[in-house]
Amino acid sequence: MTAPARRPDQEREGQDLRDGGPEPTRPVAVPCPDPALLVERAAEQWRHQLAARAGRSALADVDRLADAQLDLSAAHPSGLAQLLAGRPTRLSNLVREGGALSLAKRRARAVGALADDHAHRYGLASAFLAIGVATWSEPADGDGEAPALTSHPGSAEPGEPAAGPEGGEANRSRTVRAPVLLRPVAIAARGRGESDYDLTLEPSLEVNPLLASALRSRGALLDPAALARGAFTETGFDPAPALERLSALGAAVLDDFRLEDRLLVGTFVHPEQVLVEDLDAQAPHLHEHEVVRALVGDRRAVDALAHPLPPDLPGDRPLEQERGVGDLDPAQTYVLDAVAAGHHVLVDAPTGSDVPGTLAAVIAEAAAAGRTVLYVPGNRRAGEALIERMRLLGLDSLVLDIAPDASWRTGVGQSLLSAMTVEPVHVEADHVAIVQRELLDRRGRLHGYIEGLHTPRHPWEASAYDALQALARLTAGRPAPQTRVRLTAQVAQSLTTERRGQAAA
Repeated sequence: MTAPARRPDQEREGQDLRDGGPEPTRPVAVPCPDPALLVERAAEQWRHQLAARAGRSALADVDRLADAQLDLSAAHPSGLAQLLAGRPTRLSNLVREGGALSLAKRRARAVGALADDHAHRYGLASAFLAIGVATWSEPADGDGEAPALTSHPGSAEPGEPAAGPEGGEANRSRTVRAPVLLRPVAIAARGRGESDYDLTLEPSLEVNPLLASALRSRGALLDPAALARGAFTETGFDPAPALERLSALGAAVLDDFRLEDRLLVGTFVHPEQVLVEDLDAQAPHLHEHEVVRALVGDRRAVDALAHPLPPDLPGDRPLEQERGVGDLDPAQTYVLDAVAAGHHVLVDAPTGSDVPGTLAAVIAEAAAAGRTVLYVPGNRRAGEALIERMRLLGLDSLVLDIAPDASWRTGVGQSLLSAMTVEPVHVEADHVAIVQRELLDRRGRLHGYIEGLHTPRHPWEASAYDALQALARLTAGRPAPQTRVRLTAQVAQSLTTERRGQAAA
């Protein structure tokens, strides 16, 4: 019996098996990717994109501020001592020469305008007094980790790297000119036409996070918070020990490190830089949140979030089942139901809707359940609208407002202290019962009105609402009806559906 002819691919497959080659192709089970690995890869991309934008921050190069910086390095000693002591100081007491004062006023106006823009657009208090400017070289070949603001460890920004002695790619470097110590400052105009400015320093200090990251990544033992706290002594503010410590560490671990004795006022915080720091701080725990896992494509997280929203419950609720605070419409109540059920939701609020009222209701509901809410407004105006609504509802004590000004640290501390000493609010149970009875009575009357408005009437089989709609259509037509005839009750009762149709025809 003749064997069937074999195809060439079968011949190759058999030869591979005899030679110990690969086995025939067959379905292989692909394991699900690790959610933590997916989140880590996505976080790398997010950080790369943020860091590329944050590279424009003046924390990496003070010269980026251009004219929006005020140099007080040569300020008058008496005015400078007053400023560093934390007392409001006029710019004219710091810069006393006429021509230099005019330039200083223009610079102060530019710094104040940029700080106000950051406050309204991003909610950031970005104006600082920079004490000292550090300069060093960052390698571009990955030998050392670059500061936190660079788009990739060891990379240089476009247009900034300088070629080394050989002009090779590996010898490129990036020069960093970073402020060293940062103390928040408030700038306020004085007089008509902004004839002078008041500068006030806040009693806090921080080390430039870019400099701290560069030092610690190279093995330097540095506690930035402790170093900053040490600048405030019983005799007053003295940044010299902190500057000496940072200078010694920089000279030991950074290439071409120099520290210049300068005082600059400018906006040294960038929104993307803040997001980079926040992302780095939360990176170890990002994979624990199901929304983040769903965003990076974890199918199990997507399926877990795909459960249906709670049903929409029409009509009024019993008093013990009502949620939130204030006068809420059905759509706002449904948002509270979805949030209370534990859903992650995006609420699309159309133009003209009561967004502050919805947010206030969510905050009140969370507070009643022992939960907390972090609200990040799109702009400062939205945040102020929510605070005002909470005040009108008598719930302003629930809000801790971190205002975008230099004194926010002091204000937050005072608010927390006041909250811890507030006496419990006494609620009059009898008054609440009276209000609830009145609410139920008005709700019942309103329900009766609505029911009567929509009840069909015999013999016309039409409701009062239908009559109002028909009347509105008649009066909206052009030309409008001209007759002044009024029908008697007997004639109106005789207008059955059939006779109305005949009359209309």
